[in-house]
Amino acid sequence: MQQTMKKLIISCLILVMGISQLTAQEKTSLNVNTMTRNDVMNLTIDDLSSLPIEDLMKVIEIAGVSSADELYAMLNKNLSSASKKTESQLESPLSTTVISHQELIASGATCIEEALRMVPGVIVRQKTNGNFDVHLRGNDNLPTNNMLIYSENTKTLVMVNGRPVFNYAFGGIMWETLPVNFDEIDRIEVVRGPASALYGPNAVSGAINIITKSTQNATNLVNGNFQGGTRLMNGSLGLQKAINNKMSFGINGNFEKRTRDDEKIYLFPTSIGDQIFEGGYFTTDEYDKVQIGQTGINLKDKNDKITDLFEDINIARRTAGVNGQFEYAPTANTNINFTTGFQDSYANTSTMGDPATSMGGRKSTTGYADITAQLHHLMLKANGTMGKQDFATGDEGFQVDMQQMNLTAEYDWQYKSLTVRPGINYQYVSYNDEDYLTTLGTGYFNGKKEMNTLAGSVRFDYVMFDRLRLIAALRAEKYDKPDKWTGSWQFVGSYSLTGNQTVRAVYSRANQSAFMINTESNYLWEITNRPFPDKILFGGNDSYNLMQMDMFEIGYRVKPSKTVMIDVEGYYNISKNFGALMPQQTSIVNLGSTDSPIIIPYYVAINYRNFDLEATQLGASVNVNWIVSPKLMVKGHINWQETKLDNYLAVSRDYVIGYQTMAAAMSNSGSSDAYPTELQNNVTYKYTPAIYGNLGIDYRPCEKVQLYADANYIDKQTFANQYGTVELDAKVLVNLKATYKFNNHVSVFANGRNLLNNTDREFGYMDQIGAMYLGGLNVKF
Repeated sequence: MQQTMKKLIISCLILVMGISQLTAQEKTSLNVNTMTRNDVMNLTIDDLSSLPIEDLMKVIEIAGVSSADELYAMLNKNLSSASKKTESQLESPLSTTVISHQELIASGATCIEEALRMVPGVIVRQKTNGNFDVHLRGNDNLPTNNMLIYSENTKTLVMVNGRPVFNYAFGGIMWETLPVNFDEIDRIEVVRGPASALYGPNAVSGAINIITKSTQNATNLVNGNFQGGTRLMNGSLGLQKAINNKMSFGINGNFEKRTRDDEKIYLFPTSIGDQIFEGGYFTTDEYDKVQIGQTGINLKDKNDKITDLFEDINIARRTAGVNGQFEYAPTANTNINFTTGFQDSYANTSTMGDPATSMGGRKSTTGYADITAQLHHLMLKANGTMGKQDFATGDEGFQVDMQQMNLTAEYDWQYKSLTVRPGINYQYVSYNDEDYLTTLGTGYFNGKKEMNTLAGSVRFDYVMFDRLRLIAALRAEKYDKPDKWTGSWQFVGSYSLTGNQTVRAVYSRANQSAFMINTESNYLWEITNRPFPDKILFGGNDSYNLMQMDMFEIGYRVKPSKTVMIDVEGYYNISKNFGALMPQQTSIVNLGSTDSPIIIPYYVAINYRNFDLEATQLGASVNVNWIVSPKLMVKGHINWQETKLDNYLAVSRDYVIGYQTMAAAMSNSGSSDAYPTELQNNVTYKYTPAIYGNLGIDYRPCEKVQLYADANYIDKQTFANQYGTVELDAKVLVNLKATYKFNNHVSVFANGRNLLNNTDREFGYMDQIGAMYLGGLNVKF
């Protein structure tokens, strides 16, 4: 594995040096002393944010703008994720939101996931301190009544500088493994709605692209951010340096440690005959000893050790990371950016396995290398990630060596008002558990499993009459498992009514990729000291249909004045081809006599299977940003949605096993593959909240003081998994950060999260999380 990573890094460095020989033209650096007003007005937000305060004030003086105009620029920030080219938010043809670096720091959010509460359409639930469930618009925890792993978000693609950071073993995002922190981030761009045509599979409900700062225009040699207080300590320290006007580099290190509010964990109810364990919250010592009724059978598998399952039950999240960047910009149209990094993380959060508890530990130690070369109209990108991951600590079969590689080439061709962007992409993913198994057969994969995906794409962008913009994006992917071509697309029409208002209409389709657990499972679970059945075989399915979503959306953006931006969007989506690991066949045994039979299941074959389930969602969002005065900015969003389920089978895995057991007994056969048929239609889905939103107030009473307060609301929900159902109450979170700036180099702050100390659970069977009181220091030299 180390040799492969070395080869990847060496190849990237060779590519950097090779490309650098192709270019020789000097890049013009920003010199505000020679700028005209027209030069200033053509500067991008990135250009402005890179200027030192002295130069920024000169720019303001040249342009003749006021403090309100400075804030006004924040209403219409530049972004690139919606079209893969720089454009203003008003011009964006898709539902998009940008969180700038300044907003991240001012908000007081303690991590990326928490900051996403500021974005319309993003549903954020905290599980344990610092571990979050994040979804775009909903369709979460489908299919329901299943293992907790199906509550993970497998429908949103998260990227760092366009590099996917996705778990292809089980699906989803392991947020604690992101190696970057706020000091390194330039902005976070969120695209709502199916975006596979732009970014590939798993951008089903949208994409989140975390874009780090360029070192080329770094104005500070050293950046530091340190914070501590109630159950949290984190910090980062970075060094950036422009060697000359062509080359620059940076290095950043970060760490975080969070502890839980309570050491107790939830144990699911179960029974054997008339002996019942009712479940509840217990300490790990109690979990080690809990028995099912009077049976003398422990709830916990006798082969599991508490100290292995939970390295430290008091820890919620522990991370450490380091990132390095080298940027070479020999000409105005050529840029080569090489980044590499390493992260080590541990989290106690919702389990990805199937133990008797909702809580599970997971651990990752990974490294990455990424190179992006922009050569005039040609973009080349290569990246790789590899390392060790344990998705369920202490549970054999979940520890793997992983490798992931992505290669992308795209070219921008322009003829008058038409831009065509063809591209090709190759992805390789592998997971190997053989080095961590006591015997072959005790793992999910039992060896090295690989997945290869080849994709071709093309995007047409045409502007008519300087007002009408028509976009068509098409992408086709060839998977090896399932062995089929899958298409995704995006059709957009955007019309500028005036210079300050646009309307748009979108039709798009996106799909999930295959996940290893679905195609490659090969795991025999021999259950000891647990209720029947005695053996469960988990098997893969390499020909299933990939989950997909079709969406129709309309949107309207308007700036009715220089100080107000309003964005309204309405959408309707249809999702199908949901699936899960479910019983395929159950074999029975009679422990009684012919006259007094005692029929139990002793062997169950579970395979990944598609459901007939279809989910339709109707929703709308309104987002408003208002500069009340040069000292006060108010921003907020409100979201409403309703999800209906058709062909809905409201049964759990255990119910199906019981159904097949009964069918086998009734037919006097040794096994049965019978399946329940009680489908329901027009069912209102109650887990995705009907209403959710955020209101933020940014107040700067004087030059040295900044106050940022926000309130987040999420409506009541009903969470169901295979062991039960729990009602989650509506919840309001109130936060406040106060910052005092001594000078341009040093500032201190006090930060209060969940000031009302609302301890209502946000996620089923997880922690009650109280208020946090923090203090910290920012330095820039």
